[in-house]
Amino acid sequence: MELLVVQHDPISPPGAIGRRFEDHGYNVTLHEIVGYDNFETPNVVPDLPSFTQFDAILTMGARWSAYDHDTVGNWVVPEIAALREADAAGVPVLGICFGGQLQQPLTAAR
Repeated sequence: MELLVVQHDPISPPGAIGRRFEDHGYNVTLHEIVGYDNFETPNVVPDLPSFTQFDAILTMGARWSAYDHDTVGNWVVPEIAALREADAAGVPVLGICFGGQLQQPLTAAR
C-alpha cells in the first residue's frame, strides 16, 4: 500500500502519524511543498505528483492559512484540485490542521 504525505513546510513533518501508517504496512512517499529556502516566501509553484496513484493521502499542517491565497495560492489551489480528484477516485484523504482546511472544499462539493 502506498501513502502520499504532503508536507507543506519543513516544520510540519508526519512524525508519529507517518510511523503508524508504516506500522500498518504502508510505503510512505513524502512530498514537501515549501522548503526552508522558501519559508518566508511560500507562494511557490508546485510540482505535485498524481494523487490518484496512491492508496491514501495524508496532508499535514502548515504555518499559513489555507484561505490566504495571496500567500500560498499558487500551490493551495492546485492541491485542492488534486485532492478533489483523489476523493472522486475513492482515495482516502486525512488532513491534519492545515490539511484539514484543504478538505473543506471536498465535503462542500458533495
